[in-house]
Amino acid sequence: MRLLLFYSSLLYHLFLALPTEATTVSVAASQAVVTHLQGDANSPAVTILLENTSADQTPAVFVWQLGLQIIPTVEAVGTIGFAAATEPSDSLFAGTSPPLAFPPLPQTPSPNTIDVSAANILAPTGVPLRAGEPKNVVDLLFDVSSDAAGAFQLVLAPFGTQPVGTSSWASQLIFNPMDAMPFENGAMGSSVGSRVLATIEVLPVPEPATIWSSSVAISLLAARRGRRPFDQWQGGVNQ
Repeated sequence: MRLLLFYSSLLYHLFLALPTEATTVSVAASQAVVTHLQGDANSPAVTILLENTSADQTPAVFVWQLGLQIIPTVEAVGTIGFAAATEPSDSLFAGTSPPLAFPPLPQTPSPNTIDVSAANILAPTGVPLRAGEPKNVVDLLFDVSSDAAGAFQLVLAPFGTQPVGTSSWASQLIFNPMDAMPFENGAMGSSVGSRVLATIEVLPVPEPATIWSSSVAISLLAARRGRRPFDQWQGGVNQ
């Protein structure tokens, strides 16, 4: 209960005010495109990380919060929601502070919007984020509906003054709310396109007839050239 009150107070003070300086911390995903076949029992997943975009500065991160949303493209059908948000390997806070999601996961139905955050509660200062050394902060697991098809975008919410639905970070324990900072790709006024972290593409499973037809076509093409398919795949070893 005390930990919950600590997080609530920390986030409340952290996200009330506008930043006063530029930021060099950006949010990224381990994969720009995540492919998922319809009916696959394995849920798609992606790791979110923080990176320092400046070679001249080494910011320290004490607390971070990400507002995340899954937005279907115009052609997409069905739904994708957040199934889990867990601590990744090589975590920024080295296993001392697992991320917390709001609403708590899992939920039924799976939400398509969440806030996830963590603070380095075992130390009074932030963890240095060096250029060229991105750090993982959260592993996301997605729940795909059985009728889902098409592309769905994982989008970072911009910085705002509300305590939820916003993305921000700070370098130390917050007593002055003016220490709140936006992420470089989450500053107010940044376009949705610049805040798309990853795209989840749900693809249909190829029909067996399509696979068979492709095999036949390869064999016929190889026969016309006077080669067996195996020779063709071997790069003409038996020419």
